[in-house]
Amino acid sequence: MVKLWILLKCIKKFTFPFLPAHFADLMKSDRARPEFQKDLEMLQYLCGKHHIRWENDQFTGLFGYPYEYYDEIKGNVVDETAF
Repeated sequence: MVKLWILLKCIKKFTFPFLPAHFADLMKSDRARPEFQKDLEMLQYLCGKHHIRWENDQFTGLFGYPYEYYDEIKGNVVDETAF
């Protein structure tokens, strides 16, 4: 498992895109817990606006912050098989 300090050290050299699968895991947790917001903030810190997802048999690069994506899907049930 990659240590967090290694990721933080490399954050300016590499791009770490977030995927809908990250949100499937995040949405399983209790959204009222303070840790949920911290996880969302960490995802934003690590990934910035780099977002990719699988569409039409290929990866599609999108730009948007994780909290924007969360606002879009927060009322929906996340279908993990769609990833």
